Amino acid sequence: MIYRHATLSDADDIAFLHTASWQDAYRGLFSDEFLANQALNDRKAVWNQRLSDPKPDQFVMVAEEHSGLLGFICLFPGHDDQHGALLDNLHVAPGQQRRGIGTQLTRSAMAWLRRTDPGCRMYLWVFAENANAVRFYETLGGSTADKVLYRGIGDRPVPAIRMVWGHQAKGE
Repeated sequence: MIYRHATLSDADDIAFLHTASWQDAYRGLFSDEFLANQALNDRKAVWNQRLSDPKPDQFVMVAEEHSGLLGFICLFPGHDDQHGALLDNLHVAPGQQRRGIGTQLTRSAMAWLRRTDPGCRMYLWVFAENANAVRFYETLGGSTADKVLYRGIGDRPVPAIRMVWGHQAKGE
């Protein structure tokens, strides 16, 4: 397994993997119409923009083997004054989970964040119905901060949880 920083030449592969991951994990959360006919074009636009004109503090890493791209992560430091860096995306190809790819990508992003912005906090949004992802983030030390009806992607609002790292627990 090779872990490396993403380049513009990875944009389409990331978009395909991102879409496949959504189609696998989010069926029923988003409409079949969106997942089958709109998600790929949406993700291609996002990843071509992010990798052709990257923000200076954007961190995007991919995991690949001879068979191709197996995972990726995207982090934006300083995204939120209260919660810190946004872990915007972490996706592992369907059928490739539980191989340590997501864990390694996340640890790499956290290490990069500690080097570039020591003491920075981190957060992400995870769909509440994605119980496997919630458990995964909890094993990496994430804790629930709040819950919202998320309207940022897809074609319908979805209940989401903000998970945080480096924050004091409520009541501390």
